[in-house]
Amino acid sequence: MTKKPGAGWEASAASMLGQDRPNPCGAHAQVGVQWQSQIDQTRERLFGWRATLIKGTPARYLSSVDAPDEETVREQAAKEFNVREVLKVRIAVQREG
Repeated sequence: MTKKPGAGWEASAASMLGQDRPNPCGAHAQVGVQWQSQIDQTRERLFGWRATLIKGTPARYLSSVDAPDEETVREQAAKEFNVREVLKVRIAVQREG
């Protein structure tokens, strides 16, 4: 009986450890050289925000905006609804969800 190279205990150990098949865990699956969790951390996160103009009673709801921070929401809402520069500070921003 002749032993084949790589058919001994090394092959069975690799099979038992799951090294012969891809990793089933999606969170730690390797993508190229970087790990998926590292890629997710570098991507800019967008949140849902509600913009309201407080000029009188009742306050006027402007829109819902997806943006990374409050200042970006104020700028987008002011530009979209032609809010004057003086009234930009009166745009109330609340994060949704």
